[in-house]
Amino acid sequence: MKSILGGWCNARVPGARGPRRGLALTAVVGHFSRMSPSVLERQLEVVRAMTPEQKIRASEALYLAAWDLKAAWLRSQHPDLPDDEIQEMVRRLFRDTRG
Repeated sequence: MKSILGGWCNARVPGARGPRRGLALTAVVGHFSRMSPSVLERQLEVVRAMTPEQKIRASEALYLAAWDLKAAWLRSQHPDLPDDEIQEMVRRLFRDTRG
C-alpha cells in the first residue's frame, strides 16, 4: 500500500496484535491517497493524539452518519416505502456487510 509520501507503507498500529495489526493505519493511508499529503498527515496526527474514548465516540458518530446516509439513499430510491421499512432495509444491509 502506498504511503502519504509515495513510498510503500509498512506501518504498524501501536498495541495492535495479530497478523493484521498494521492494516488499520495502512487502510486509512491508502483510502485517502488522493488527499494532499500535508492534510492527510495532519489528520493522522489528530487521530494519533486522540484518547481511546475519543476514538470510540468518533467511530460511533461515523457509524451513525453512514446509517443516515444509507437511509437517505434508500429513501431516494424507494420514496413510497414507510420509514420503518427503510430502517429495516438499512439494518439488514449493515448486518450483512462483511468487514
